[in-house]
Amino acid sequence: GQDVYDGRFVSYLGNNGRLALRAPAALTIAKQVEAAPGLTAPQQAEFAFTLSIPAKAGQTVPVQRRAADGATAAESLTFSPAGEAAFTLRAGEALTVPDVQGLAYSVTEPAAALPLGFALTGAAAEPAGGTFTAADARFSGAMGSDPVTVTFTNTYTAAFDPAGARIELPVAKELSGDRTGWAEGESYTFRIAPAPGTNPNAARLPVQDTLTLSAARPAGAFTLDLSRLLDTARAQAASHAATPESARPEPQAQQPGGSAGAAAPATPESATAETARARRQPQPAATGAITGVYAYRITEQSGTGAPAGDTVTLDATVYEAQITVTDDGAGGLAAELTAFTRLRDAQGNALTPPQDAVQALFVNTVASAPAPTPSPRPTATPQPTAAPAPSAAPVPTATAAPTAAPTPARPATPAPTARPGAGGDAGGAPTAAPAASPAPTPAPAVPQTADAFPLTLLGAGAALGALGLALLRKHRR
Repeated sequence: GQDVYDGRFVSYLGNNGRLALRAPAALTIAKQVEAAPGLTAPQQAEFAFTLSIPAKAGQTVPVQRRAADGATAAESLTFSPAGEAAFTLRAGEALTVPDVQGLAYSVTEPAAALPLGFALTGAAAEPAGGTFTAADARFSGAMGSDPVTVTFTNTYTAAFDPAGARIELPVAKELSGDRTGWAEGESYTFRIAPAPGTNPNAARLPVQDTLTLSAARPAGAFTLDLSRLLDTARAQAASHAATPESARPEPQAQQPGGSAGAAAPATPESATAETARARRQPQPAATGAITGVYAYRITEQSGTGAPAGDTVTLDATVYEAQITVTDDGAGGLAAELTAFTRLRDAQGNALTPPQDAVQALFVNTVASAPAPTPSPRPTATPQPTAAPAPSAAPVPTATAAPTAAPTPARPATPAPTARPGAGGDAGGAPTAAPAASPAPTPAPAVPQTADAFPLTLLGAGAALGALGLALLRKHRR
């Protein structure tokens, strides 16, 4: 026989041609793995199964394993006395059990044995038939004469630890130059934006796009909320689930090597919803993968409130922060700040290589205008001074009249001695008093003149006159 596992037995009869005979029906159990939008399911995860075929109880039967790349390998499967056999499959693998035509079977994928991060989302048979019970994670059916493939589909999801779902990128502002202190009402605004070429989901993560620092708050931080990545994934999944079946493209069978092959056969009208879900291929996420590097640029945008007269030069430094998101393959996501660097200096010049930083520090330079020197007031033009009036000729000072020489005191003339009278009478009549001296001649008037020489002569003359008068009176005595 050529291949008993595909349901046909081929034999060659000499030179008369080829005769194809139908071989006993085979049951194939296949594993399909999907991932939530933005995630990649770990391909090495192993999924445990239990196959129950009561008719095979206590038997060891040959089986064939087909790997995800299409390679096949022969194995054996041993059934317990209860007709159960256990095996495992990885994503894209399948196990085929031959010679089960007409037999009842059931396949179970226990939820307790699922790898971390995975959930069973459905199981269906091709061609359609059988029943899937979600509560027991079991698919049951009965074989006919045709081969049957039962596909179990699992979806991988992952989440962040709440304690590590946020990352802070610190920002600080300082002033230098003529003023280092903040003025009342002065503030500066900074911006964070995804770096060119980074993960397309990056724009969703900043809690705020701008940050304003002031005197009351000279330092702060941009916050990245990584849980928003999962919000994006859930929104994409919900959008996909809401898309009508008729609007979704028919899945294509994948040939070894990953190239698209012929379209899969149309689903019979009798196919169950589980069958349709199992055949549906995972749709690509509308945005990039959740895992990877998220790069952000932080720059200073503007300032306001500086005092009048101050010129503030903004800092042109460009900082870049890189956050790496990883998936541990067991449903756990982690985010870490893996790089924080200065790409440009304060003047905007590129730094090669970039410099490591622990925060986005911006230093603005302040130039204060000097206090204006008050302009001197113009001096009033003096009024012309009036010419002084000509001085009047001095009035000659009157010469004081010379003091009259004192008239010499005239000695008192003694009373004449009475001459004794005849007859011896001592009290005769007194002798008559001599005649009075004539009154002195008044000095001539002194001429009024400012000439000192005449005055001297006049004074001398007056003195001589007085002396003469005194001598005259003495002579007369």
